[in-house]
Amino acid sequence: MKSSIAVIIIVILFAAAFGGVYLYFNQAKTTPGIDIKPQAVEYVDSERGYAITSPAGWTRDIATARKLGEGLRVMFIGPQFGDFITNVNVNQGFFGEGGINWKNPPGPNFRNYKVVSYSNLTVGNLTAKELVYTADINNYKAKSKFVYITKSGNFTQSENFYLVAYTALEENYDQFLPLAQKSVESFRLLPSAI
Repeated sequence: MKSSIAVIIIVILFAAAFGGVYLYFNQAKTTPGIDIKPQAVEYVDSERGYAITSPAGWTRDIATARKLGEGLRVMFIGPQFGDFITNVNVNQGFFGEGGINWKNPPGPNFRNYKVVSYSNLTVGNLTAKELVYTADINNYKAKSKFVYITKSGNFTQSENFYLVAYTALEENYDQFLPLAQKSVESFRLLPSAI
């Protein structure tokens, strides 16, 4: 009798442990604003009129993106190093008079800002400008690729724009660039935005 009770207790404990692990991982996949997928997944923002595919295996985090800034719409979170998060994110904003100012750092926490390259490119059928720079951000040496996209292709006047940004530690920027680049290249405007 004691051995059958011991077996039943062991089975119950095993089932509870397995169930807890199962619930933990499923909760992470269903928490509002956070989506963990092993494959690349398309994110559609109908309100702002665009779609973009996440880097494969990265986490989609809308909640954090919205907390970080009004124009920040979605963030795909990649590998984390300390409290530095490798990410691709999408912003939407408005160019003021004179368009983009490439000479100034994009934020107040950027020190030792240095432009690496600046070029014209096409994302889908849209004209874009790409800025790659390095900077010290909160005591980390980072490297970023900013891809500015407009409907008209005009970057010198007041106009709404989309910004797809990839940021990583400078030392592993090239390692994650292929995943980030695929995500950037997947950006497209929805028919309602054209």
